[in-house]
Amino acid sequence: MNEAAVASGWLTGEQFDAWVVAADMVAGAEHDELATAILLADSHALAEDVGAVVDEEIKEISRAEAAQSALDARGGAVVVGSIEEAVDLASEFAAEHVCLHLEDSEQYIDRIRNAGCVFAGQYSVESVGDYTAGPSHVMPTGGSARYSSALGVHDFLKATSLVRLDGSTVEEIGPAGVAIGYAEGLGGHARAIETRLKDE
Repeated sequence: MNEAAVASGWLTGEQFDAWVVAADMVAGAEHDELATAILLADSHALAEDVGAVVDEEIKEISRAEAAQSALDARGGAVVVGSIEEAVDLASEFAAEHVCLHLEDSEQYIDRIRNAGCVFAGQYSVESVGDYTAGPSHVMPTGGSARYSSALGVHDFLKATSLVRLDGSTVEEIGPAGVAIGYAEGLGGHARAIETRLKDE
């Protein structure tokens, strides 16, 4: 499980609530010792406030030992120059969950190219996403959000490819196939194409 929390100093017109972000980070860390919870913040003060609250919040959960181990080994905070930079880093991290603790989170959603699920705004609680919000909880972990998605109905559908070519299309694309066949040392493949080419 890996999680990135992107936070700025203000949320919904009120002063930033470090407890909200800290609670999300602890929830992410309590899965197991291999979990990763990273905060991307736009100020040192913000990162320090969240860190202090994490230390308090972790004492309140039954899996405190696992969460503390995860945070010690793979948790942390990164202070960036702008929220744009934070969002881009979160996308590069390709987290299972990306929590946008931002007043204007909607404008950043499209910048997240790689994530299992994006939670936009302080009320979009990742834990509700786990249990009752609706999306699949079978998420790409360990950075695999770069090339895969959450489990969905499409994963249970079977597709069959179909190739239907006419003579002119084989004349156009067949010679490249011949070259590839011979280059791979598969002369039978190349000759099977050549039998369809008019000039051969």
